[in-house]
This record gives sequence, C-alpha cells and structure tokens, in this order.
Amino acid sequence: HVGYRYYSATNRGVELYSSNDINFKVNGADTNSVTIKNTGDVGIGTDSPTEKLDLYSLNGDADIRSTVVNTNDYPTVILRHARNNSGSAGVLSADDKTGEIQFWGYDGDEYHRTASIKSEVDGTPGNNDMPGRLTFFTTADGGTTHSEIMRIKSDGQVQVNVANTNNKGIQIGTQASILWGNPELQYNVGTSQKHRWNIAGSEEMLLDATNGLDLKTNKIKNWNALQSQ
Repeated sequence: HVGYRYYSATNRGVELYSSNDINFKVNGADTNSVTIKNTGDVGIGTDSPTEKLDLYSLNGDADIRSTVVNTNDYPTVILRHARNNSGSAGVLSADDKTGEIQFWGYDGDEYHRTASIKSEVDGTPGNNDMPGRLTFFTTADGGTTHSEIMRIKSDGQVQVNVANTNNKGIQIGTQASILWGNPELQYNVGTSQKHRWNIAGSEEMLLDATNGLDLKTNKIKNWNALQSQ
C-alpha cells in the first residue's frame, strides 16, 4: 500500500507513506536510484541498504561533498555519542568511543578492514570536562586482524606500538629510527647521518660513524663507573 498527501499552501509539503520499501527511479531506468527501506535505512545506488545511509557505485563515483560559501562558516563533519538507549542522553565513561572512521578493501571474496581511526574518552568525563584521545589501527600483512599502532593522548603524549613493543618503533625519514624491544632501546641513523644532543638550543654532544663521540665540554663524571652499571 502506497499513498501520499499534498499539503496546502499554508503547510507546504508532500508526504509519502508505505508499509513496504519506497523506491525512486530516474530517467526511465530499471534500477533504483534511491531506496528507503521500511526500517528507515536509505540507500543511494543500492536497494539493500544496511546502514542509515548506504552509498554504492559501480562507476567509480561515490564521493560525498560539502561546500559552504560563507565568510564565517565552513564544512564540518560532526560525530557525537552519548550513553543510554532511550531518548535522554547519558554521560559517557572512560574509554568510551565517540567516533570512528574505517577503511575497508576487497580481497576477491569479501571486504576486510585495512585501517581505522578512533576517538575515545581519555579519562573520566564530567560537566564541561571531556578528555579525548585518538587511536590509529592498521592490519598487518598476511592477516585480517587490525591492531592499535599509535595513540595521541589528551595530554599530547604520542605512543607508538602500545600493545607490541617487540622490536618496534618510529621510522624517521628513510634511515633514522628509534627502536625498542625487550629490554633494549636503539637510536639508528645512516652512515652519513649524525646523532646530536642539544640543550637550550646549544649542541652539547655529537655522535657520528666517522668521529665517534664528541663532547663540547667535559660534563660527564665518573665515566668508567657509568659504563660498568
């Protein structure tokens, strides 16, 4: 059963109602351009949406564009989350997620997640107090399980390979790296690169492959004792 109502000039609008799905076709096409399921899910390019808004394209164009022409405003993507299943919003708890962006790829049989970025509550929230962190996940080669590889905490601290510290680290450029294992910590550079330690903008120590260790002033005390520790 499908019907519609047309409202008067005072209350302008058109209302469509149906106990089943509602499909929209354009240009005499046999396929549906837009489908509204009886569950409320909306599909564009698909008549089987599984989310509130589901886009599907076979011609390579499923982009989403938002343009604002205004001096004082700009496009914004806002993801919000509150607890409770009723109409009233409930305060979140520590570690609750506030939003996530996922990336998926097709392996010839099905889709699998390649990476994701999550926003989470980083501490206990309260009135006018909502600490947050960003966590980054990737999927390693040879599998489909994605793991956390980096997080930016509410205090600005950056942690890399939080869950797995077995010979993992930070790669800087093509040759420099900081690696940590159990229990070693390594700082690596290429043969043409150098380690420099600066204090208050002044170089105090230099280490390179040619000249070894160079100290600006003799500030290291009891060097032999330190070596034996």
